[in-house]
Amino acid sequence: MTSHSYFLGSHCMQPKIMEERYGRFKESALILFSTLHELAAEVGEVNAKEAARDLVTSINEPFLFVVVGEVKAGKSSFINALLQDDVCAVAPDPCTDAIQKIVYSDEPYERSISQALREIGRPAAILRDIAIVDTPGTNTLLAHHQEVTEGFIPRADLVIFVFPAINPYTKTAWEFFNFVHRDWHKKIVFVLQQSDRATERELEINTRRVQELAAERGVDSPRIFAVSAQESRDNPEAGGMDAIWRTIRETVTGGRHYLLKMRSLLDTANHAHELLGAELARQREALEQDRKEQALVLEYLALGEKGSLADLDAIVDKSLAAYDREAAESIGEFEEGLGLGSLIANSFKAITGRKNSLQRWLEDINRRFEERFGKEMEIITNRAANDLASGMGTVVDGLLGQLERSAHRVPSGVKSHDVTASRLAVVRQVTDNVFRLREKPAATRALSPDELRKLGDRTVVGGFITAVGAIVAGSAHAVVFDVTGGLVTTAGAIIALNAIAFKRRGAIRAFRESFEKGRGRLEEELRERLTAEVETVYQDLERAFEPLFAHVAGQEERLAELNDRHEDIGKNLSGELTRLNDLEQTTGAERADAS
Repeated sequence: MTSHSYFLGSHCMQPKIMEERYGRFKESALILFSTLHELAAEVGEVNAKEAARDLVTSINEPFLFVVVGEVKAGKSSFINALLQDDVCAVAPDPCTDAIQKIVYSDEPYERSISQALREIGRPAAILRDIAIVDTPGTNTLLAHHQEVTEGFIPRADLVIFVFPAINPYTKTAWEFFNFVHRDWHKKIVFVLQQSDRATERELEINTRRVQELAAERGVDSPRIFAVSAQESRDNPEAGGMDAIWRTIRETVTGGRHYLLKMRSLLDTANHAHELLGAELARQREALEQDRKEQALVLEYLALGEKGSLADLDAIVDKSLAAYDREAAESIGEFEEGLGLGSLIANSFKAITGRKNSLQRWLEDINRRFEERFGKEMEIITNRAANDLASGMGTVVDGLLGQLERSAHRVPSGVKSHDVTASRLAVVRQVTDNVFRLREKPAATRALSPDELRKLGDRTVVGGFITAVGAIVAGSAHAVVFDVTGGLVTTAGAIIALNAIAFKRRGAIRAFRESFEKGRGRLEEELRERLTAEVETVYQDLERAFEPLFAHVAGQEERLAELNDRHEDIGKNLSGELTRLNDLEQTTGAERADAS
């Protein structure tokens, strides 16, 4: 009996109802598979994307048998015997240099679809319900063979593993079996080809061993056929091909292959969905690492700012201590100058317009105070500004170190090139921002030349240390000027109008109060200006990290939206599987009633 006569009636017996049911399934499945493909492209999971694309293509293809095995396992001879036609070339050397897809055609033809795929048309009755794919050997020396074979597996509805009957233990074939069954959950049958070369005892042992190997890999009750393609050309029953044909006919009779194809498509879609879930989990893990990095940066900046503000307090305290010392010295000079004899002499000189007037005497006190305080402030600002800037430099260097480590940290296992490339670009941008801040000649906008001139007479050129020193010294200079100017006006007026002994205490009190007010002004202005500058520096640093913060926020929003879509697709796939299970039960009941 030939395959042609054996399968002649199968197409005619196929119930139209199953074809109609499959048509309705295709309508909803196409939308679902297209949505899966779109999501896979956005997530960046290449294998899931290719699988979903193949689902969209293969849903309109016939039931697909894919034949795999090592080179010289007898795949091509098996296919020729199956079709009772010399379709696939057989030669002593490996000759299948591309995937060959064999389909039904009224007239024989062969054509090249691509470098890796050739299509063959034959008028074999068996091909009315199925298509057969012959693949290069799993141990082929041509590197691209396994790649294109693996690319075809997601589209398979049934995978036929062909082993040499005398040695079904070849390593690459079983490794490929793991890929087909474990990764893609494909329905599998085993063929021990060239059975005429093995003894009956060898066939028994090897069949049992294949059962064991398949069971170890999760296939219970595997279907195993011993076949001699050579004997089957003359006697299909003796060569074992009769059993293969019977199995295929059972598969397609009554439109069962439609149900099998539905399940195969949904199994592949579920696997692609799992791949997407795994990739999304990896991207969420990478996002969590970036969140921790963002929190670390903010914590580092907060600690750095706290330390800098503490340095600022030390500057203010030292400045006030210097002010108090020099103020006490000046008050002492003033009190001594207001002795009864000195007061009468200075008042007389003031009235007569003599050169050593009261005004000149007060100006001398002011000048000496300003000179002494100015020298102390110069020492204080040089040291304190250096400490403040050094502390800020440590913070910046620490942040740069963190960025360098971040640049070398590749998110574990993330497959999406877009995600990893985007993250690396963000890290580089932030690094550049921080470097530009560190190398900035004047640390803040407030340290422009015009602003510095307002703070004092000195020229400030470049560098944060000089800039901070200028702020401290300039603020002190401005405050001293205000204090001494007020001192002359207030105390001078009192003394000039009340040049008598019993007003001496009031003059000293006014003089002392002028210094006390000046101290308050000095503390307020130093603290306000320095605090503003420290805060500005750290705000600039935080702004430098804004691309990282924006990246984290963007990834959070992106992954939340992708996860929602992934969950929706999972629910829809579950719904399709439930409908398929119901359909299989209904079909089984219909067959039982018909029998």
